[in-house]
Amino acid sequence: MLVAGSIFLIFLGFLSFGAAFLIGDALDSYAAGFFIVAGFYLVVFILFLLFGRNVFDSFILTKFSKMFFNESTIDEVLDEPLQTEVDSQ
Repeated sequence: MLVAGSIFLIFLGFLSFGAAFLIGDALDSYAAGFFIVAGFYLVVFILFLLFGRNVFDSFILTKFSKMFFNESTIDEVLDEPLQTEVDSQ
């Protein structure tokens, strides 16, 4: 997952540079192109801070909770049975 994330960040960096140069060439000012791309990332960041944090956190927590805390994992980790297993016997 770390490798995929790193590759995606490199891809996003090249894409951002390409978009900045393309916009800068259209406006005859490379600085303007880079400022527009930076402004886009700033807007995305602010929207993520306002709206995305709860949705993102709940998605990550749900996904990893199912992965790490399923019944077979608990049985492998614990040496003694769970209290519910002791009560049922």
